[in-house]
Amino acid sequence: METPVIYELLAVFGLSIAVLLVCHRFKVPQVVGYLVTGVFVGPSGLNLIPTDDVETLASFGVVLLLFGVGVEFSVRELFLARRDALLGGGLQLLLTAALLALGAGLFHLEARAGLFVGFVLALSSTTLILRELASKGEVTSPHGRSIVAILIFQDIASIPLMLCLPFFAGKNVSLGLGAGWVAIKALAVLLGTLVLGRWIVPALMERVARTKSQELFHITAITLCLAIPALLSKAGLSVALGAFLAGLILADSEYAHSTLGSLLPIRDIFASLFFISIGMLLNLHALAADGLFVAFAALGVLVLKATVGTLVGLIISKPLRTAILIGTAISPAGEFGLLLIQAGSGLGVLGPDTYQHLLGVTILTMALTPASFLFGRWLAYNKGSLASYGQAAIPESASVVIVGFGIVGRGVAHAARYAKIPYRVIELNPLTVKKERRLGVPILYGDATNPEMLRHAGVLSADVLVITVHADPLATRNIVKTARQLNPSLTILARVPFMTEAKTLKSLGADDVVTEELETAIALFGRVLIHIGLKEKEVLSLTETLRQGDYDILRPI
Repeated sequence: METPVIYELLAVFGLSIAVLLVCHRFKVPQVVGYLVTGVFVGPSGLNLIPTDDVETLASFGVVLLLFGVGVEFSVRELFLARRDALLGGGLQLLLTAALLALGAGLFHLEARAGLFVGFVLALSSTTLILRELASKGEVTSPHGRSIVAILIFQDIASIPLMLCLPFFAGKNVSLGLGAGWVAIKALAVLLGTLVLGRWIVPALMERVARTKSQELFHITAITLCLAIPALLSKAGLSVALGAFLAGLILADSEYAHSTLGSLLPIRDIFASLFFISIGMLLNLHALAADGLFVAFAALGVLVLKATVGTLVGLIISKPLRTAILIGTAISPAGEFGLLLIQAGSGLGVLGPDTYQHLLGVTILTMALTPASFLFGRWLAYNKGSLASYGQAAIPESASVVIVGFGIVGRGVAHAARYAKIPYRVIELNPLTVKKERRLGVPILYGDATNPEMLRHAGVLSADVLVITVHADPLATRNIVKTARQLNPSLTILARVPFMTEAKTLKSLGADDVVTEELETAIALFGRVLIHIGLKEKEVLSLTETLRQGDYDILRPI
């Protein structure tokens, strides 16, 4: 008697709850938990569920996953970070794929299959990496922005890689009239995307939004998400490409985020089924025989990708510390690699053993994503902070050292000049250093987490150190800790976005911490008092009272 699908889904999700709780306890990524669940319920484990049943549902997860990538894709953001995305992302992908393909050739893998392996492992996990960056408040940090730009490039590159699967499988690619027909279809798709995105879809979504019916809006969003991939598949093009284009059509629309918000819960559920279906494909018996090989291969991939990523970071003019953080962050493989593996398996791109090895290496590196981040931070902040000293006419009697020359840093420098207090600036952006030095600003290019850089800037004899950067909390902590060790009598002032970071900085040696969210509240409160008629002296007295005791009055009970 055939088992109803509802019981199969119950088994999948029930087991995934238990596995995810264990993963959460040991800080293992959720994606890995889904893969482990697939191993348990699949043919290599308890053999509870036929693979085909889950794969049917998982295909919706693939469509929704790529639709989300299309919606979140921003041409503007890509243009702003074009050097990091195009040069950095392009170099990282091509160099990594080429080197890994050479490595695969050493194991007598055919050239096209080796190149496929290289591209699969060169891709990184946008989901896992962004989650790690967000948990540490580093998405907008210098290395965070570069990592996100490279990930955007990789996500986009996964689409043409899907289209190239017949080539990797060694199938004949038609030339002549066939190639012309492919070009015509590609041009028609581009024109159709432009027409839909510019006129038809926005008009439709506006009409639906006017009804103020959330149910209708959700149904329309799902229909668009599925209709375009379905139409393209009928035309002989990739369903994955159709899903991405469907998202791209909505990306610049004012309804993009509402649409994505409507689909996120559904996407997460079906995407989890996709990862579970990948886990079901793992053959534990085959992997057990070659466990050491898979483990060493995974370690080799992490080291190679981290090295290439670091070199690419240096090529795009990033400081060594930032380059190391970029390289180690993108070193694990990713979910789009899994998508390529699954799609390629149907075309016979790899043999059964190689397929299992590649799947095992990809999953193992993904499981090591948090460890890769931890190692990257240790390496960057202990070994990767090289001082770069600029030659500038700087007064020897500098009493204030300013770290960072953004809007806040400039304001502190202007105040120091107004009060005729000598100062020096440490800045990590070489273009800013070059520009400001021409204007006579006493500014040095270098990494303030490095003790030698702080010494060169005059921290040993300075009265005050002002840390104005706040996008990289870990760097700020290292600067405070290092500066306090170098000069115990130094007054250290730091800027942080949230009050949760203030206590940590105080414990490391900061004398005073300006918390932006609380200072904003105080400033607004001061304006309120002025508008209701209090005198300026009374307002100043009240606002200073609010600042006392590390903002104790404003802290939640």
